Amino acid sequence: MLDTAMQVAGFTLFDSKNISTIENRIYSLAVSNAAKGTVYLRMQLTTGMVITARLSALWNTSTNTATNEGTVSSNATFSLSSLATISFTAINSAELKGVLIVQNITSFLLGVIRPANLESWYDESQFNFAFTADNSNNPNVYGTTLIPASVASSWGMNFSSFLSGSNPYNANIRQIRPIEFFHPSAFGSVGYTSNDLVWAACSGISNTGIDELITSNSSYLYLGKSSGQSCALAVRIS
Repeated sequence: MLDTAMQVAGFTLFDSKNISTIENRIYSLAVSNAAKGTVYLRMQLTTGMVITARLSALWNTSTNTATNEGTVSSNATFSLSSLATISFTAINSAELKGVLIVQNITSFLLGVIRPANLESWYDESQFNFAFTADNSNNPNVYGTTLIPASVASSWGMNFSSFLSGSNPYNANIRQIRPIEFFHPSAFGSVGYTSNDLVWAACSGISNTGIDELITSNSSYLYLGKSSGQSCALAVRIS
């Protein structure tokens, strides 16, 4: 079911192997037509049902090795005793492609963010520009290590923990938009999203799953959250 949902989201299953008792699924995704516009998302699932993901610039199917692989962004642990309760929701928007995996109060967003706007100096014929999606209220995202400096794969996003509820003057949910992406140790702003992908206040919504919000005459879907989060990623659906 996961492979089918990932294909609906726009990915291609590139490789699938069990390596040292860990299930590995490698999904390729073309985020642009540039020479380095394709990235490889590696999902790993342990026997204890712990799931992680990371991005690389290449994956070698013969040696089972990645080139320029980045850091694991987050993880989630699902229950073996209630596998039937796991749901897979595919998201195929212009700036975020992936699958929201939900089991009871646990969720994991397996996917890739590629902001719509990119600074002209950033050369995708040489470097990757894509990030693992993350719904854990984390202002850091992780790409590959194929970037214009010998630095870590961790990037930052504009984010505020004070974002929590509604605008007191109308029913609109507070949002941070666009989401700006920058590398804190190497260079400043590199790109930013359109209004289709935002941080949205999530006080009062369910801890996991997809919840719809309507603001500024547009409808968004929350892409899950962790318990106690003040805001979560949301993607426009209309």
